[in-house]
Amino acid sequence: MRNCEIGLGMKLDELQKYGEAIVISSDAFATLRDYLSEHEGLGGPVDDRLEIV
Repeated sequence: MRNCEIGLGMKLDELQKYGEAIVISSDAFATLRDYLSEHEGLGGPVDDRLEIV
């Protein structure tokens, strides 16, 4: 089973009807890391549970 079937509930041939597929994010951690890097002043308590190296 392909990722598109798991994540989107669509078979590859059905997905390809809408044009060329592109990768938006390689993984959830990379997305979170990028977001937090671009939004450093979000505020809130710091409890040392998440560390980005």
